Amino acid sequence: MIDPHIRSLLERDGFAHHLGIEFIEASPDRARARMNIGREHRNALGIVHGGAIMTLGDACMAAAALSGGGRGASVSANIAYFKATRGPWLEAIATAVEPGETVAHYQVEVNDARARLIARLQCVVYLRRRGGAAPES
Repeated sequence: MIDPHIRSLLERDGFAHHLGIEFIEASPDRARARMNIGREHRNALGIVHGGAIMTLGDACMAAAALSGGGRGASVSANIAYFKATRGPWLEAIATAVEPGETVAHYQVEVNDARARLIARLQCVVYLRRRGGAAPES
């Protein structure tokens, strides 16, 4: 379940929309997103491009971070790839490791349709709660 205000924010993410990322659930502690894999998500070897995997993970983390209210901006994101995959879809689950008022830490696991761990992201996000302006980069 996703709060309607948060859903409207996520739907304005043009890059996530372009890649076909679907946000399934979002709360400050956990979010889940899915991406169906097409030709445009594959590299020259026919496997899912690392950038598509990273984007799915980052978008899922953003869904969790934004669910706490306010705005946010990624400070850092580190990804480890464990397996190559061809799809047909990927799912990301973001979990708050250390929720905070201004800085929060998330772990995101990206799995394929066979429930194999494809990648894990460690993310830090700067948060500006309701009433403040969005962080600028």
